[in-house]
Amino acid sequence: MSPRPTPLADEHRALGATMTGFAGWDMPLRYASDVAEHHAVRRAAGLFDLSHMGQVTVTGPDAGRALDGALVGWVSTLEVGRARYTMLCDADGGVLDDVIVYRTAPEELLVVANAANTDTVVGELHERCAGPGARVEDRTGTTALIAVQGPRALDVLTALVPGAGDRETLSGMRYYAAAGATVRTADGDVQVLAARTGYTGEDGFELFA
Repeated sequence: MSPRPTPLADEHRALGATMTGFAGWDMPLRYASDVAEHHAVRRAAGLFDLSHMGQVTVTGPDAGRALDGALVGWVSTLEVGRARYTMLCDADGGVLDDVIVYRTAPEELLVVANAANTDTVVGELHERCAGPGARVEDRTGTTALIAVQGPRALDVLTALVPGAGDRETLSGMRYYAAAGATVRTADGDVQVLAARTGYTGEDGFELFA
């Protein structure tokens, strides 16, 4: 089976990226120098295509309680616009995957899983959560996910946000918080969910669109 392309695959190739297969996806490995790209993230900002990450929604009046029983820690206590890092474990306590859960609406939570473990996470959540008050849906691949990471990530992102209110929201956003924002692109304005999360150790945002 051919690797699955992300929504940005054609753009990566047009810009000269070296592509490679990863967890069933066709992903950019590098554009030029690994060292230069590392320093860009540490000193300024870097852009990551994370559209291969698993994205699973759990919706319904019992969504939070269902995830309480499926994951480590209390997810039902999350307020709308907040996120939590947690884990999915097996019956013996072994880690199946580490995930981030976002409360995107009063009765909707978004679980973001590692690409290599998406099938496992989807299967386990269906088994542990699905019921009359909670619905599990695999949305992997239907939403692009882009991360802007580095000490200048906020400057890079707000330069593309036309609304003063959105810029103020992003500037004041706490770590592991999320909110809607409008981002201006070459093809027009795009509504995104902007989250101040990431795995680089630097400040940054992850944009779901």
